[in-house]
Amino acid sequence: TGRVDCEGHMEPTPDGHRLVLQFTGTHVPLEEELRDALADPRQRRMWDDLHPLGAINLRCQVSYLSTKPGLHLWARVHPVPGAVSVQPKWFPYRLDNVGGEIFFQDGHVDLQGLSAEHGGARVVDASGVCEFWDDGGWRVELSKLAIDRLGLDRELTIALPERLRNPLRELDPQ
Repeated sequence: TGRVDCEGHMEPTPDGHRLVLQFTGTHVPLEEELRDALADPRQRRMWDDLHPLGAINLRCQVSYLSTKPGLHLWARVHPVPGAVSVQPKWFPYRLDNVGGEIFFQDGHVDLQGLSAEHGGARVVDASGVCEFWDDGGWRVELSKLAIDRLGLDRELTIALPERLRNPLRELDPQ
């Protein structure tokens, strides 16, 4: 069971009243309830596409200014060590022991120091950004990716797109 604490305040400013809420979460389960709390349907779609399991720690701030529409949101998310897995729909290759930091700010996502494992293979360092498109799609652009001990096993071969899978089978790497 996870825990989320919240504190906040409201203060008058020259531009209107400002409400600030700060949340701290520990061992927050990556369950449908959390997915459904995401305001942006593009983020819910990303959740569905990545199929995360496990628990996270997070810090989050939401602020609202009474004279301006919308909320300002930032969040820092860290997977609980050894507790998070993802299995992307488009690349069905389960990654376990996901680590690193994910920083959200007003719809922008930065990925820093990501790591994960699959069998003996290990993503030792990955960084990048995630962008969301108006049509509901999203994409991750990695500016850095380092992988150690990646073997061309059956699971990886099946997960690869067909245009890569068939040539690799013909090469028959050992």
